Amino acid sequence: MDLDRPVFRWTVAVAVAVSAFALYLATLAPTVALVDCGELIFAAALLDIPHPPGTPFYVLVGHLFSRLPWGDTPAFRLNVMSALFAALTAAVLFLLVLRTFVPPPVVPQAARNKRRPPAPSAPWAPAIQIRAGLIAALTYASSATLWSYATVAEVYTLHTALLALVLFFFLGRTDVRLALLFFGLALAVHHVSALFLVPGALYLVWKSPSHSLKPKHLLFLFPGVLTYLYLPIRALQQPLLNWGNPSTIERFFWHVSGKQYRSNFVSDFDTLLSRAWFFAKLAAEEFSVLGLPLILLGLYFLFSRYRKLFVFIALTVGCNLLYALVYDISEDNEAYVLPSFLLLGVALAWGLGYLFQALLSLRQRAVAIFLTAGICLLPVFSLWSHYDENNHRHYLVAHDYGLNVLENLEPGALLLTMDWQLYSPLLYLQGVERHRSDVVSVDVNLLRRSWYVAYLKRQYPEMMRSAADETEIYLEQLDLFEHDRPYSPNAIQQAFVGLINRLIDGALQQNRTVYATLDLSEEPAVGAPYFRVPVGPVFQLVRAQPSEPGPPGRFRVASFTDGRLHLDPVMLRVRRNYALMHVNRGIYLTLYGRQSEAQEWYDKGIALDPEVQGMIPRGVR
Repeated sequence: MDLDRPVFRWTVAVAVAVSAFALYLATLAPTVALVDCGELIFAAALLDIPHPPGTPFYVLVGHLFSRLPWGDTPAFRLNVMSALFAALTAAVLFLLVLRTFVPPPVVPQAARNKRRPPAPSAPWAPAIQIRAGLIAALTYASSATLWSYATVAEVYTLHTALLALVLFFFLGRTDVRLALLFFGLALAVHHVSALFLVPGALYLVWKSPSHSLKPKHLLFLFPGVLTYLYLPIRALQQPLLNWGNPSTIERFFWHVSGKQYRSNFVSDFDTLLSRAWFFAKLAAEEFSVLGLPLILLGLYFLFSRYRKLFVFIALTVGCNLLYALVYDISEDNEAYVLPSFLLLGVALAWGLGYLFQALLSLRQRAVAIFLTAGICLLPVFSLWSHYDENNHRHYLVAHDYGLNVLENLEPGALLLTMDWQLYSPLLYLQGVERHRSDVVSVDVNLLRRSWYVAYLKRQYPEMMRSAADETEIYLEQLDLFEHDRPYSPNAIQQAFVGLINRLIDGALQQNRTVYATLDLSEEPAVGAPYFRVPVGPVFQLVRAQPSEPGPPGRFRVASFTDGRLHLDPVMLRVRRNYALMHVNRGIYLTLYGRQSEAQEWYDKGIALDPEVQGMIPRGVR
């Protein structure tokens, strides 16, 4: 068999994609997940505008997937989309590795039209190249971060697939036009793509000094960059979710540049040091303890023999890590370094190739064969290492959390929350699957932005009309803040609290029930005059303490207790909320002298999360 034939290499790439896709489907989340998944599915299914920078290309592609005839829900279809692009990334990595193994010849400009370029030389025989590329691609496919995002609806696998295509057409036999095409599309998914600009330009000039990037090549950026025009066009149509309302030049710039997230950039040395340690541990875990030494070996070999490729990888990874260090986000930090892991996958292949070549010269053939077979099992070890944490077949935490809250609310209720892990799934469950559309759900944190006030006006016009005066006062103060004019934080906060309390009063005056989640205690002035009755995972706000305790409500805790799901830090925070609400139910019952019943609730809370024991009043622990 001729291993150099393109058809063979493309066949192997397809096999990598099929294998990875099968793995992701076997571990796919069945429905909506936590963090931004609910919001992104909502935006894609309804062609709306999600959080900055708007990810227009993801929304457009996601909308197509949401309408395909597979699966029962848009959530499942968007999860499949993530799996498909993650599998594509692994396949492209295999082809990319083979490209870097056979660099193009550098021919002086004067000689290009006079003679045929010499045949490029590869560092190793085709069999070693195929084996190293295949093992690296399969190891990357089963790596911790890519696999985790391949099973839920998120932007990161589409973004990484586009960057892999950029590298495929940029490295090796350079095709700048196609590289720019996919780079533009990547920019329309996530801003981390911009970090490729400086290393890419330096590599292009250093690798081929006589090559000039012609202005007409930049036209290939337009298809991707122009998708951002979707944002103002759609915003002018007043969609249901119109995050940032990018309908003007000013608001468009705010949204695309992520103005509201600029406060996430950190410069504190201790914070930077802790984040550096986090990413160091993440890199050590990503390819398993067996893969990391091979990556370091590959980087050393590249530094020794292929300095330009090494410098490109080092610069790109360095820029990516620097951005991840200074930009502090609460949940998906590891996703920001997926481009680095992609390039480290290339280094892994070079380390594997170097090691396989060394084993060929080993005199003891039995030992060489044994070691070679062991190295070939690296993807299996990676899969085994990361399977439990990435097996999301029973990922029902977000779905159950949202439904659990909704099923404890009376018809026409008003729900106030500051918990994004609840509100994001509710956007999907209420807005797409149409569960309990009678319930008015308000994210108190988002209410600090004028675009969200406009969203509430469109979604719940009757409720907002009852607070028209308070809304006008609040928007006047908020406008000063949003346009960087002199403002009073106290005046904004006072108007903010006044608006929310008016919404509460108006709902109660209309004989509608009002509920709040645990985290609303962070705003003590909101609903301060009301007594809070724990009902399931929420509090009901009432005018006075009832004479007798009401029913406890329902808790869905099977996702946390059946042992079928590895609980990540975000899931553990949701579990903590459940445990604290059990404790609050116990505290509530002590007000009525029902100590034995209260103790049962304390015990249930401790069983869910032992750390809530400190919340239990002294003398009853």
